[in-house]
Amino acid sequence: PPHPPFFFKTTTAYESMPSLGCSEMCIRDINNIVHSNAELLEAQPKLLQGGQLREYQLQGLQWMSSLFINGMNGILADEMGLGKTVQVMALFAYLMEKKDNCGPHLVLVPNAVLINWREELTKWLPSFNNVFFVGEKDARARIFSDRVQPMQFNVLVTTFDYVMKDRGKLGKIQWQYLVIAEARRMKDSESKLNMALRDVK
Repeated sequence: PPHPPFFFKTTTAYESMPSLGCSEMCIRDINNIVHSNAELLEAQPKLLQGGQLREYQLQGLQWMSSLFINGMNGILADEMGLGKTVQVMALFAYLMEKKDNCGPHLVLVPNAVLINWREELTKWLPSFNNVFFVGEKDARARIFSDRVQPMQFNVLVTTFDYVMKDRGKLGKIQWQYLVIAEARRMKDSESKLNMALRDVK
């Protein structure tokens, strides 16, 4: 089935996809509909332990939680260095704490930021059980059989390359949330990454 439409958030504006061809008034109307069913978040989740969210990061969490409640996709388009990774972790904490949704969540990242995600997950979500699906073929097979298949985790982090190699295995998991970091490669709808993600539910 087709995915719901995507919506953008920046630190200064809420915008629908430009391809929708909407005026500013149309954009506001769309976002009002998208966020018609929302919960007011006045504080960050208690499970988020690494520090305090800034006001705009809390707004980002509010926006993402609203999209989740309304069954919509979104693109968090804040500038580099403004804590998009932490906002995603805040969402995972919110889902577990407020919605009793413990995952599994799938996070796809470029190789260059894999270490950063490992460090940030340890810092901000110390109570979460995280899997890093990396390594040679045999190592990934062991991780899948020992940790992934028995569902002994909350968040699985892997790279674009590994999800393309193991799309068959990872496609068997019923993921609760899919996060794609640095998603510029998604622009090409016929790219190998896009094709692989069609097997991921």
